[in-house]
Amino acid sequence: GVHVTCNNCVSNPSLTVSPTTLNFTNINNSHNFTVMGQDLSKPTTISCSNSNFVITPTTIYGTNPYTTVSVTFIGSVATSGLITISSGNLTR
Repeated sequence: GVHVTCNNCVSNPSLTVSPTTLNFTNINNSHNFTVMGQDLSKPTTISCSNSNFVITPTTIYGTNPYTTVSVTFIGSVATSGLITISSGNLTR
């Protein structure tokens, strides 16, 4: 076998989300999306521009998160919101 070490490796951080659109039909309706990260140096934070949506969890720790995130619509009127996922310089 061959033993390989890497002292000055260049990482290739990535952050992806699937699916990218969630559609809610009723109050307290919940949907999930998956956050996938690789070679991340900072925790991944998740926030929404609209308080009609509750997100769990709001922070993912670790360099290789693969986490299911739940979003629940708690509003009483039709609305939309932008969910921002970021880790260091990466934002989705």
